Amino acid sequence: MAQYKGSNFTCPARARETTVLRVGIRQDLGKPLARLLIVDDLVMLRKGVRIILEDVGYEVEEAGSGEEALQVLGAGQFDFVMTDLSMPGMTGIEWVRKANPPKEGRPIFLMMSAKFDPSIVEQAKSIGIQEVMQKPYRREALIAKIDHVLGVDRKKLLKEIEEQATERRAKAKAKKDKKDDKHAGETPPPETPGH
Repeated sequence: MAQYKGSNFTCPARARETTVLRVGIRQDLGKPLARLLIVDDLVMLRKGVRIILEDVGYEVEEAGSGEEALQVLGAGQFDFVMTDLSMPGMTGIEWVRKANPPKEGRPIFLMMSAKFDPSIVEQAKSIGIQEVMQKPYRREALIAKIDHVLGVDRKKLLKEIEEQATERRAKAKAKKDKKDDKHAGETPPPETPGH
């Protein structure tokens, strides 16, 4: 089986091919599914996650540290925040605790950690981090987790996009037919010599 590798992700070719709504979802829907913030000190991991999530319809911002995450989170509204646990300076738990976003409009938090320690999970949940995911993770597992937490139903979205495309094609055909009917009785302009 072919494998796609890059920045801690291994994705079987078959899973990559069967991912529903891969390219163009934002254009088809006219808006992103949700706004996400990815916080990780590893640039390649951050960029890889960003590409994956933008590919499937999310709008993504990045922060490389807890300090930067506090600034970015303070400057914008996010539906979902994905943070690494272990970072230089402030850990994921420390910066989330310091951010203390309000309950209303609070984004959903997911913490990633290479060490899956029950005490860390308990500590994360105690400060309002709703989900914890162990690294490394597979591309499709990450997408499925975020979709689930945000209530995204890709099959339903695909149906909506297909219906919108059918409607656009029908409107374009009706417009063309109307234009053709209008010009059906007209005689074409005479050709000018030399053209």
